[in-house]
Amino acid sequence: MTGILLGGSIYLFLNYCLSRQIKVVASNSVTSLTLNVSGNFMRRLRILAIFCLSLGLFSCNESTHEQRESNKLTTSVDSISLTKIQDGENESSDEPNNFCSRGQAKPIIEKNEFPNTTFILQSDGLTAVETVNFENGDKLTIQNWGCEYYVLTFRFETLKYHQDTTDFAYWFRAADELMTTLLGGIHSPIDIKRGLVFLDSYILRDARNNYKNLQLGEEIDFGGTEIRSFLSVDRIEKIDDKINGVTITYATGPL
Repeated sequence: MTGILLGGSIYLFLNYCLSRQIKVVASNSVTSLTLNVSGNFMRRLRILAIFCLSLGLFSCNESTHEQRESNKLTTSVDSISLTKIQDGENESSDEPNNFCSRGQAKPIIEKNEFPNTTFILQSDGLTAVETVNFENGDKLTIQNWGCEYYVLTFRFETLKYHQDTTDFAYWFRAADELMTTLLGGIHSPIDIKRGLVFLDSYILRDARNNYKNLQLGEEIDFGGTEIRSFLSVDRIEKIDDKINGVTITYATGPL
């Protein structure tokens, strides 16, 4: 850049000198001395000016090229870093514990009360399936799941209860009774007993309507405002001629 400025200055000075005569005025004399600039000398200065201009342009181009290469290198490094960060986020997203409010599932059934119980933590490291085989031949499968909510889904396969699956009054009371059998051997973050009190109330309130308003999947609140606790009777099914299924879900959240 300095070469361009120097060469340009010389070049402009020469053009001025070729078109006019330089007048040099002595500081202590009134006499004006007129000098004619030699043509040969001027040609040499012109060549020097062109050389300076060329040198300046070459230096400028080299500097621009180096700057571009530097920018490319910086962009490349930043891109690699960003890719690594994104890959890290994607890898961590495979671990539910990194973004779920609830903690890892733990057994809720006390084996001293129900010894024929198994607990299996799922591959996500967060949810679990717990199975209870009762002495009367009934079976209970508990899904311990959820992320923002802590959810327990109880699915009973029972030999004891037999009725048309559309008789909700019968099956809601059956669900209540089946859950009550667990109270002596269950340890849960959700208040199961309190939920059953509200389930009883929900059933009784609809007695005057001959239980026509009972609905599967309806959420029955039993505590909390910002963090709700609620339950629902989700499904009634006929598994085979001897076994019927009843599914009840308890949940609390958002956590």
